[in-house]
Amino acid sequence: MLQQLPIAATGEVWLRDALNGALADGFLRIQANLPARLWLDFVPQQHRAAMARRGKLSEAIERVFAAYDALPPDGQAEVRDALEDQQQLDQLFSGLRAALPLDDLPATMHGPLKEYASRVFDVLDDSLIRDRAYQIYDQHGFLACPFCGYEAFDNSRLRQMDWDHYLARSLYPFAGADLRNFSPMGDGCNARYKKSKDVLRSDGGARRACFDPYHSAPATVGLAQSQLFTRGAGNEMPLWQIDLVGDHDRCASWDSIFEVRARWMDRLDRIYDKCLSGFRELFRGHDLTDQALAQNLGRLAMSESQPPPDTGAILRAAVYSLLADRAGQDTDEGARLRRLLRVAIR
Repeated sequence: MLQQLPIAATGEVWLRDALNGALADGFLRIQANLPARLWLDFVPQQHRAAMARRGKLSEAIERVFAAYDALPPDGQAEVRDALEDQQQLDQLFSGLRAALPLDDLPATMHGPLKEYASRVFDVLDDSLIRDRAYQIYDQHGFLACPFCGYEAFDNSRLRQMDWDHYLARSLYPFAGADLRNFSPMGDGCNARYKKSKDVLRSDGGARRACFDPYHSAPATVGLAQSQLFTRGAGNEMPLWQIDLVGDHDRCASWDSIFEVRARWMDRLDRIYDKCLSGFRELFRGHDLTDQALAQNLGRLAMSESQPPPDTGAILRAAVYSLLADRAGQDTDEGARLRRLLRVAIR
């Protein structure tokens, strides 16, 4: 991904801790042939009245306990392990821990846990917890989706972008209350590409590395291997090669999930034309030396790279960086580019 999210947005943990504590305690009490305690006993006093009105969530937790109680000991152990694993997001994202997805847990747990995860999201979605997280995203100036770089974000006072379960709640229901598992995401990234894909596993089920939205160093986009003047009727367009610069395995997972390279490839010709037009408008009438052409293209690349990136800025920076590099080279390609630029600003 292209931007690291602010960890401060994940700081409200009371709901996560109450739910995880209630489930862990309930599972142990059921093993000991004792009735599970009310989950409200684990809710901080200042939130208890509001949560007491969440009857559907309480009912969903009771159904989880009932399904768990009917399991044999080995099935109960799998559920307890899943609860523990899905609380360790740092280790899951870094690859140090695995977690069984819901389909690998006992079948009788599937329905109750899906309902439980849905009710948890209802609480988060229509409460001030979500609003307070979005206020922090706004303070950090997120203008574009951090997963693709070009879906625009409005200020959350106007419209809140999708708040996606990074680990799908249909696969990892016990992670559904952890704000570390939520990411602001563009509509396209969420609804058309990621959907309910398993971030932790490939389509074949193999464990894979993934970006931690709140801790991993972001990736960048490189076009250095692209060839200018290779495509089109007059060979006027580049032959693009997009490189994801960062942790190789995490970048591979990101591209597999969000298909960013294919989506960017579809836009690069238009962005290239706009970058040339932008250069022309900025330097029209200037008599620039070879060195000045390359330097000014480099400055435009740096300008587009300044945080927070606007929609499409990551790709514009990569195009300007490519042009700056080639404009400074003593090659046929570099000479043709310099002629093109000089004609444009004449």
